Amino acid sequence: MTSDPADENVIAVQEVSKIPDEKINSISPTQTEDEAFKAQKLREGDVRIDQLKQDLDERKRYAAKIYRLIALWLGSLGIIILLQGVNLPKDFFTLSDSVLLALIGGTTANVLGMFFIVLKYLFPQQDTKT
Repeated sequence: MTSDPADENVIAVQEVSKIPDEKINSISPTQTEDEAFKAQKLREGDVRIDQLKQDLDERKRYAAKIYRLIALWLGSLGIIILLQGVNLPKDFFTLSDSVLLALIGGTTANVLGMFFIVLKYLFPQQDTKT
């Protein structure tokens, strides 16, 4: 029993069941398996590009928010240090040395930690396996 070469190029029924339902309508009965899978790969590539663009937009948005938060945080710390250093009446604003050191140290650690986390998120390490 010999098979017709034209039949080999038509998508097999088993292969059609692997294609998502919404994509089946876009495949003509005479389209070859290679053409169908190439078209599917192109659609998957387009979806991946859209995902990467959305990721990039979200990263930019959150990076700007984190930058503003850090700027406000450091600005607030600067105001507190300025108030502490200016000769104001004692009952207006006074912090003990230990509180001031804890405030400066804690703020520095938090700002550096947030900065590090944002950098790791914005610039993830790529696998260098070949």
